[in-house]
Amino acid sequence: DAGKPPAEARVWRATLERVRSVWDYSIHLVLVVDDAAGRALDQDPLAARAFTEVVREGVTNAVRHADATRVDVRAHRHGDCVAVTVEDNGRVQDDAGAPGLGSQMMDAACLAWRLDAVATGHRLTASIPVAGEHDAA
Repeated sequence: DAGKPPAEARVWRATLERVRSVWDYSIHLVLVVDDAAGRALDQDPLAARAFTEVVREGVTNAVRHADATRVDVRAHRHGDCVAVTVEDNGRVQDDAGAPGLGSQMMDAACLAWRLDAVATGHRLTASIPVAGEHDAA
């Protein structure tokens, strides 16, 4: 179908639902992807895969390492990227330890990313480059 995203790109939506189903009984999980970000991910299978990996990593780390009970994931189009924010209410640790495989994955998947301690827990922000036409944010 003309204009319909490739099947492999649409998989990101099902992956987000699997993430929700894994954690929904133990935490309050909010997943919000605006329309422009969704269209960009539908058109770019590599960005869609990077996006789902970032979300999975952010949610998993919030629960496993910080004992978060609430995680908010939000994504919007920002220029030639999809901007992702994963914010949690987990406990902030004084010693985060050495970067691991998750950090290496984030380095490979994102144009830029950072993890900050905030008053309410943690905030992971990531920029994932997307191919295709430029949508105004």
